Amino acid sequence: MDWKDLNRTGVLHAYLVSPNNLDVIEGELLGIDWSTLKLTAAYYSDTRTSGSLSVVGDGWNHDEPHTPFVRIVYEIPEWNYVRELGTYIVRTDPQRIQQGAGITDLELQSMLYALSLEFPERRKALAPGSLVKTAMKSELNDAGLAFEISGANEYQITTLSVLENNQSRLARMFVLTGLSDNRLDVDGHGVIRPAAYVLPDNKTPTCRIELDDPRGIVKDGIKRTSDYLQQPSDAVVVYKWTETENGESVEHEITAHATVRPGDHASVDARGYRVTDFQSLNDLSPRTAQRAYNIAAENLKKASNTRTEWEISTKYMPLWEGDVVELVVPYGDRQYRGIRKCLVKNIELSGEFLDMNLTLKETSGGDEE
Repeated sequence: MDWKDLNRTGVLHAYLVSPNNLDVIEGELLGIDWSTLKLTAAYYSDTRTSGSLSVVGDGWNHDEPHTPFVRIVYEIPEWNYVRELGTYIVRTDPQRIQQGAGITDLELQSMLYALSLEFPERRKALAPGSLVKTAMKSELNDAGLAFEISGANEYQITTLSVLENNQSRLARMFVLTGLSDNRLDVDGHGVIRPAAYVLPDNKTPTCRIELDDPRGIVKDGIKRTSDYLQQPSDAVVVYKWTETENGESVEHEITAHATVRPGDHASVDARGYRVTDFQSLNDLSPRTAQRAYNIAAENLKKASNTRTEWEISTKYMPLWEGDVVELVVPYGDRQYRGIRKCLVKNIELSGEFLDMNLTLKETSGGDEE
């Protein structure tokens, strides 16, 4: 599909979906003011996606036997293109009266958000030898939400782990995905999908966005931000502990210091002042100066990766948080020109034409999740 071809007619639908079966459409939500539509997706947010829209009249009625989910679907009929943008719970529905008409503002939240609202009453112990995917199935079955874990890594628990009852169901799922190097997400149909984590820099770009393309769909006005000037000159770690010696408590301390090489742009000679990345350690094993130095050096290395982001506005393209694209920058500062491999960090779709605002994070800067 040629997304640079703007001679297309897109159609938006909002369907009412059974909360007990995501495949059952109970009807279409009518009376929507599509100019109020806003859908957002954020790679580093816990619940990934949310939205809002306004309904004029009586199209939204929460007095039914149950409260349906709302699914936003975008179609381009002449292309036979259909995409489910998201399936949401309605978290709030305040109504206002204007010129004699009721206007209901719907707050849309993802199925992961629904998991954040539930706090299981009992702790759950994960014994050594138990499997993470089995534990994830148990958690999601108890939540009663649709899920698919075939793409998730398996992991065998090695030491006793406990899912606490003061944790939300979502927090417990993050514990399990953290143990097994999985990423928790939700698709447009509303299905929760834990899947093997892939470093953004290892992903294949899905498209190329060229800023000077005469047929391009990027609107004028692109913004770049970078932490190049904020990167540290050095890194310091400190570990303190107390031991009893001859009946008295004696405090001990190990410190370590790593610094950038001379001539580096973040060095004191180049910048005229020092910026320190400081960390106080809660544990150090083994308890040696070399181990402390290794941590300081690793902290400095991570902090020295330049984190660059681009903000652009475009017409609709089939992108979502977590996708990777190539951004071609032909002008501006020389060090930022060329083909920039970027993660779609944040995305906002708004209005009846689904205008897109994108925050693209260069994958070379690492991944803080």
